[in-house]
Amino acid sequence: MSEGEDGAEPTPRRLFAARLAELLELAADLPVKSLVGEVNRRRPAGRGRPVSGPRISDWKRGRHLPESEAAFLMTVRVLIEHCRGRRVPAGRTSPGLLDEEQWRRWLRAARSSPPDPVTAEPARVREVAADAGGRRTTEAAAADGCKTTGTAEAGPRAAGAEAGVTEAVAAVRSALGECPYPGLAAFGRAQAPVFFGREKLTAQLVDALATRLHRPGILVVTGASGAGKSSLVHAGLLPALARGELGAGSAGWPVAVVHPTATPRDELARVLAAPAGRDPGPIRQELRTAPDQAHTLVRDAVVARTTAGGPATTSDDRLVLVVDPFERIFTLPEDAESGGAGGAEGQRADFIAALHAMATRPCGPDGTPAALVIAVVRSDFLADCAAYPQLADAVRDGLFLVGPMSGPELRLAVTGPAERAGARISPALVDTILSDLPAVATEGRYEVGALPLLSEAMRVTWKHREGDRLTSRSYGLSGGVAHAVQTSAEAVYTALPAHLRTVARQVFHRLTKLTADGRAVRRPMPYQRRPVARPGDPPVERRGGADPADVERVVEAFAAQRLIVVGEQAAEITHDSLLHAWPRLRGWLQQDPADQALYHRLLEDAEDWARNRRRASFLYHGERLASVLRARPRWQAHPDRYPALPDTAAEFLAAAAVARRRATVLRRTVTAALATLLVIASTTAGMAVKAQRDISGQRDLALSRRLAARSEVLTLGDPALPALLAATAWRISPTPEARAAMLNVLSRPQRAVLPAPFPISAVAFGTDGRTLASVGDGLARLWDVRSRRLLDAPLPGATGWVSSVAFSPDRRTLAVGDDGTVRLWDVARRVPLGAPLTAHRNAVTALAFSPDGRTLATGGFDGTVRLWDAATRTPAGAPLAAQHGAVTALSFTSDGKTLATGGSEGAVRLWDAAAGTPIGAPLTGHTDAVTMLSFSADRRLLAGGGPDGTARLWEVGTRTPIEITLPGHPRGDVSVAFSPASPPILALGGSDGTVRLWDAESRAPIGAPLTGHTGRVTSLAFGPDGRTLATTSADDTVRLWDIRRHTSIGASPADRPGQVTAVALGSAGHDGHIVASGHLDGTVRLWDAVTRTPIGAPLTGHTDAITSITFGPDGRSLATSSVDGTARLWNGRTGEPIGTPLSGLTFLATSVAFGPGGRTLTVAGKDGNAGAWDVRTGEPVGAPLIDRHEQNIWSVLSSDGQTLASISRAGTVRLWRVGTRTPIGPPLTGHPGPVTSVAFSPDGTILATGGRDGTARLWRVDTHAPVGTPFAGYTDEITSLAFSRDGRTLATSGPDGTVRLWDTTTGAPIGAPLAGHTDSITSLAFSPDGQTLATNGGGTTRLWDIGMPKDLFAAVCAVPARPVTRAEWAQYVSEVDFRPVCR
Repeated sequence: MSEGEDGAEPTPRRLFAARLAELLELAADLPVKSLVGEVNRRRPAGRGRPVSGPRISDWKRGRHLPESEAAFLMTVRVLIEHCRGRRVPAGRTSPGLLDEEQWRRWLRAARSSPPDPVTAEPARVREVAADAGGRRTTEAAAADGCKTTGTAEAGPRAAGAEAGVTEAVAAVRSALGECPYPGLAAFGRAQAPVFFGREKLTAQLVDALATRLHRPGILVVTGASGAGKSSLVHAGLLPALARGELGAGSAGWPVAVVHPTATPRDELARVLAAPAGRDPGPIRQELRTAPDQAHTLVRDAVVARTTAGGPATTSDDRLVLVVDPFERIFTLPEDAESGGAGGAEGQRADFIAALHAMATRPCGPDGTPAALVIAVVRSDFLADCAAYPQLADAVRDGLFLVGPMSGPELRLAVTGPAERAGARISPALVDTILSDLPAVATEGRYEVGALPLLSEAMRVTWKHREGDRLTSRSYGLSGGVAHAVQTSAEAVYTALPAHLRTVARQVFHRLTKLTADGRAVRRPMPYQRRPVARPGDPPVERRGGADPADVERVVEAFAAQRLIVVGEQAAEITHDSLLHAWPRLRGWLQQDPADQALYHRLLEDAEDWARNRRRASFLYHGERLASVLRARPRWQAHPDRYPALPDTAAEFLAAAAVARRRATVLRRTVTAALATLLVIASTTAGMAVKAQRDISGQRDLALSRRLAARSEVLTLGDPALPALLAATAWRISPTPEARAAMLNVLSRPQRAVLPAPFPISAVAFGTDGRTLASVGDGLARLWDVRSRRLLDAPLPGATGWVSSVAFSPDRRTLAVGDDGTVRLWDVARRVPLGAPLTAHRNAVTALAFSPDGRTLATGGFDGTVRLWDAATRTPAGAPLAAQHGAVTALSFTSDGKTLATGGSEGAVRLWDAAAGTPIGAPLTGHTDAVTMLSFSADRRLLAGGGPDGTARLWEVGTRTPIEITLPGHPRGDVSVAFSPASPPILALGGSDGTVRLWDAESRAPIGAPLTGHTGRVTSLAFGPDGRTLATTSADDTVRLWDIRRHTSIGASPADRPGQVTAVALGSAGHDGHIVASGHLDGTVRLWDAVTRTPIGAPLTGHTDAITSITFGPDGRSLATSSVDGTARLWNGRTGEPIGTPLSGLTFLATSVAFGPGGRTLTVAGKDGNAGAWDVRTGEPVGAPLIDRHEQNIWSVLSSDGQTLASISRAGTVRLWRVGTRTPIGPPLTGHPGPVTSVAFSPDGTILATGGRDGTARLWRVDTHAPVGTPFAGYTDEITSLAFSRDGRTLATSGPDGTVRLWDTTTGAPIGAPLAGHTDSITSLAFSPDGQTLATNGGGTTRLWDIGMPKDLFAAVCAVPARPVTRAEWAQYVSEVDFRPVCR
């Protein structure tokens, strides 16, 4: 029969298929393999999927049309060229058959044509039709649809097939009493005839699986819970494979489904053994010993099924293996060791390795893998998958995302099953049902959880149908979509007798469990229906404290409504949505979560014990057993919440109790025997015990110190491992070295490395600082900054390389730019907002939200900037012709009034954002493209960076460019970003992989460069707190930095260089700190440490340079001394003088210190003289101290003014008691040259000295003995010293302008040197709380954030945001048993 002979006009899809079949017939002498090879060789890179033989066969039958027009037209071109090389008789070909442009029109017409109605029918009906027709195969029916061509027998066969279809449909409709909606249960292969709405996605999944024929690997089907992943695979994909849609030979391929159990490796062995009826034992052993050879087991199983009576096997046959749900392998009981060894991690690793080998290892004569492996996994477990290299490749390259259904798809899911079953449903009712779906989103799509809720609502509606009609009344009785699950579950529960409701609560507690993080998840419950009782049968034992008959009645009642699914050996809640949609169950699970978690853990551990031959090593003991025994009375007091323990759990606890009693008896027996022996050998035993303790203690000390040293060696790379090693060292033994290692970890600015197995081009922080967005490879991803993990699945949708991203100020919307469009995403729900904005003709290269979030600016390669209303997603005014070349950077000022644009020609333009008009002439200075722009928070400065290797600042008011040179940076891209806080800090990223911080006010670098990246820095983003910096690099990592850690937090600029001579820090209560600086002109200035603004007018009174400043114990009094020979007291808050200068001062004062309680002030002089004065009266107290220290050049007082240290040119230091005016012991000697500085610890017990030899030394004041080894690090003299208020940190400075911090207990340096001054540092001062250090040098006073948290251990554990793994423990701490660290 030719086209149209059936009386109907051929559809465009049929015409396309017929013409392609004709062209292939004309080129029949061209082998398909040669055709495919030539097409793929010519196909442009990145344009569509590779062409294959099965795909061409599908096109010829009109089943799946080509997705890529370019790939298809290349196929046609090769065929046409082949035909044109031969003589084709005129009139033997259809018009246009050898015209490539005509083929383009045929393809586009076919794409716009709906599928053939019979071809689109579900597979199960066609299979039934084939059986009814008797002579027609499923594949033939699927291929021909309602039409046939060729032989004369085609007509009768078609008639028989049509009769078969009619009989099949009639058979389905005759079973009107059977509900076609599965409710919360997933669709299976048996429900394929009523699986509607996913036809397009099924075809896409078949195509995705087809790529695995040429690119081996695991295909990961993922989506949120309730998205319909399992239904798509079992009712969509597998029936399609049975129809041969993957290729003619695939219809006979064996299919196996693995439902992971607590021992997935053993379950896989059972599944592989089943087709051929083999014993799973040997397979289990091979999987345990060599999981990477699993592909040979699969090949053997496929071949062996022929000998077991299965169909004949060819070399091309593959096993189709479905693992569903795959996420169960990540929730295995931690102590499971079924089958010998390995535990949960061993089972998991072997299982993954076996799947990877099946899907990737060549097997057979053609070198293809033995299996097509499909892993069905919830999207919230993708991060767990990425932790395994074999799965990380699959997540990156083989991810198939099942998203929410559209409105038309859900409409078909409602009407299709009803019509197939012969029922009628009105369009108005369908509209009502769809309008009731929860959280309707844009683009006509619904939340992923809508599908099971909809199916459950329709199942209940079907139960209340009126004849063959589904009416509004039927739907109303179901309670609607939103309450379908609640209505069904609550109806079953309330219908139960009172005593069975208690049993129901116990049953659901056994069907659920709480994870360690408090999440409620389903768990299978051992369950078997009771056999029919016979006379004389013994009574059935109770399980879990409830009558088995009652348990069965409850389970069957809920199973009848498909809320519970019953298997051969277990019962399980049908779907996760029941855990959240049924308020009663949710309330049960929210009571006593800690006790419930302990209860469920006991049940799991008892099952592990039973599976492992009840070995004693699996029993509880110690604190774990005690905690369970303490909780058991609480469980027994609430049998409704905690069902009586099953027999296995009860026997497990009984065995643990017996083992404990035996251990107690044995311990008492041994103790009695030892007591007798101890009478004889008590001394020897005591010495042995002490020796053992000493040995253990020494071992722990050595191990702690070794781990601390190892932590300090690992300074580069991911900070997680050094932090874990430091925390482990502290947990094993809290040694000073372990504390120093923790301080070192916290002093480093790098906080995390987020490894990304994909390129990243840009990052942006959410406004709460907890979420980080990254883009780059066609997908946008969200990260949790605290846990360092990816959040759910990527946000897909880009049509090319994604190069720009921006968060709205309220964090609710994420904008992603790609090839010509901008997509807006609802961050909370991970769904797109409306259709993409068709923004530019070419790639979107820059994005920026205005600070109020109302306007979105987009820049493109076409040289224009467009402004959009973010709420309506419509253009706001005409495009701005911003650049002569591509727009490469955008930035709004903090008030949103000004927009800066940068372009490829190197110019920067400012625009009035409201009017859309330029402001002044372009800003110039760059010699190449400007790829990044950033305004300071105060809107005064604009920074730009680009590939010319420079960063430039412009004073926005004067429009004058200021170039910032980057020492050490080669020419290359420079990234820029201003911190959102004040004072402004500018971050610069270079092509050498380093990041430098600059004080935007002084144009001076802050601290040492941030190192860690191994490739060029591609983008920078500050968090909203102003101290967290995210950087991306060509090394495919995102790194997080705490830029305030051991860096300058500001500077108080002097009027002229060199005038600051002394500095001190005082407390300003809850408002912060006061900086007091003494100057060469005799004035004292007070500064606000936070705002860096002066407080009041300078304090005047001295007539010459200030030599010393100190705050009193109350933080309010301020004492100063001067070269003018006077000392004065001031009110540190108001700046007012207190009284008159101290009288009777006859020497040059160099140091001042308050006595106990702040009642006296001690002043020391240059020649070693000292005296004390009454603060209230200003009169001297007692006689002055006359220092006879030879060649004295400087004197310093202890903080209480009771001890004086004097320095001599000879390199000695002498100590004096100020009260008695007598020396303390002999001079301190040790420095080979002159001593240049000294400082007392706050408690006066330790003296620090610094010398011209570049070392600092510590001495005990009472014994004059040196403490530890010298602190070395400078090549020149130590210019200043200062202790922190707790005495545990010493700050030293040198003429190179750097400050070093030291742990006074271990002598170890804390972090890297603090760099920022450009000249010698002359004075140092810690704040009263020890969190801030003030330094003076080069005419500038700088403040440094050096604070450490009170709980060092908790802070260090927050760096890796994860515990120490057993593998890490085995590698670094093998001497002692594993202990949880950083849980």
